[in-house]
Amino acid sequence: MNGVSELCHEDGDIIHKDLLDAVDDCFDYDLTENPIEYTLSSDPIIPLSNVVYRLVRGKDKYENTEEPLEFTRKEFAERYAGKLKLSVSNDEKEKVISNTVSNLLEIGEDIGIFSKSSTKLDRSDYRVMYQGSADAKTAEDAVSEKYVLEASKKQSKMNAFNLVKDEFDSDQKGLDEFS
Repeated sequence: MNGVSELCHEDGDIIHKDLLDAVDDCFDYDLTENPIEYTLSSDPIIPLSNVVYRLVRGKDKYENTEEPLEFTRKEFAERYAGKLKLSVSNDEKEKVISNTVSNLLEIGEDIGIFSKSSTKLDRSDYRVMYQGSADAKTAEDAVSEKYVLEASKKQSKMNAFNLVKDEFDSDQKGLDEFS
């Protein structure tokens, strides 16, 4: 064999510790090609966590910016569109992506993963907000945690409303006897 050879793990379990160490650093998941990660009908948590991961990882690893947790709306839209499967004309695609990005950014603000007011750089529109280390995996996990927490709060409110509504409706049925 001439030149440098590289040992990489492609599939299956790695059992031997020395082999695990040898192939652990050769994966760069950003360079893998999986062109479709989500569609328009995907639950918002899927594109949100995916885009947040790629934003934080890309800014930290490749762009080496001073604030890797800050981003513009355009950066978010580009990363979102890069993994979206959508079969429409380009004009229609831009319109759909713009509307979906607006919705995702609003959801991100509602659950507390994005903040407009906490940006440190003037050129940034949003900042990714979470506790823990400033790595991409922690940011991705924070999206899931915040999304699930917000969903459970909404579900609790709906359950409380339905309980009160059912009690009110049952009380009102008793009034029909007097008319």
